[in-house]
Amino acid sequence: MIGGIHNLELKVVCPNEAGGVNKQLVDGRYVLEGSLPDLWTRWLADLEVRGYARQTIQTYQNHLQPFDKWTHLHNILFPFDLTLEELEQYRLEVFNHRRKDGTPLKVNSQIARLGTIKRFCAWMVRKGFLDRDPSLQLELPRKQHRCLPKGLSRQMVRRLLEVPDTKTPVGIRNRAILELFYTTGIRRFELVQVNMNDMDLEQYLLRIEHGKGGNNRIVPVGRHAIRWVEDYLRLSRPMMVRNKDEPALFITNEGNRLNTQYLGNVVRHMMDKVGVPKEGACHLLRHACATHMLEGGADIRIIQHMLGHVRLDTTEIYTHVGIKTLQEAHLRSHPSW
Repeated sequence: MIGGIHNLELKVVCPNEAGGVNKQLVDGRYVLEGSLPDLWTRWLADLEVRGYARQTIQTYQNHLQPFDKWTHLHNILFPFDLTLEELEQYRLEVFNHRRKDGTPLKVNSQIARLGTIKRFCAWMVRKGFLDRDPSLQLELPRKQHRCLPKGLSRQMVRRLLEVPDTKTPVGIRNRAILELFYTTGIRRFELVQVNMNDMDLEQYLLRIEHGKGGNNRIVPVGRHAIRWVEDYLRLSRPMMVRNKDEPALFITNEGNRLNTQYLGNVVRHMMDKVGVPKEGACHLLRHACATHMLEGGADIRIIQHMLGHVRLDTTEIYTHVGIKTLQEAHLRSHPSW
């Protein structure tokens, strides 16, 4: 198993009866050595060796699965079968794809899927499996301007923080989770990865490891969040834990590390109780952290570090959310009013 991702495991290597070509069992089927399924298995394994985050590798794998089905259906088996024309046909396939509810993929999701294919092609060229990259001239869909959902006001955040029943162990845990989301702007997949030794309660710090892009960072934690994490560690976690060596900070009633789906459902349920739109529930608290810091006068580069953004322009989308504060300051200070 590679990084806990079962589909990457190569279990069997055996000779091809037709002529000695090696075959490998990947994801329940035999593939020829040097074929596309074999090579993207190697690519994902190479990413892990190079320190890419498990979440990133899993995302790339999710993008490759429909491409795998499409290439198999169209008898595109080896790198030299890939041409620009074939990739343009796959781009059309991605454009026409419909989810279970009948809606198309968002443009940025289409870009992400095709971007993974381009990265894979570039890797094949670097490793000598292709002489030239057929994806170089593949034009991606025009990127949509990112619009954030309506942010949570300070009052709404306060109402949300009061939702958990803190007379119960689970309620104390959930309050600590909400507080940590809001004070740090941490991503959902990052929070489930947090271990006990990542929290420095005395210094009011949290170490976030293997974030997006495999990056690590250390962020401050507010005193309210520290207080609730301490209560959770003292009153709740000892009642939930089954294995004293369990490293995860936040665990279920059965003593297991939370997963992203479980965590999303918990936060979504709490937001439902205060009438907050539930789509992207955990991310709304991340938005609130950024916009409230910005409105409080924080430099955008500080917010960039808090959120773990590699590029500043990713953080700059939050300046649009804080435009009301800018307008109020302009009204108070500019002589044109």
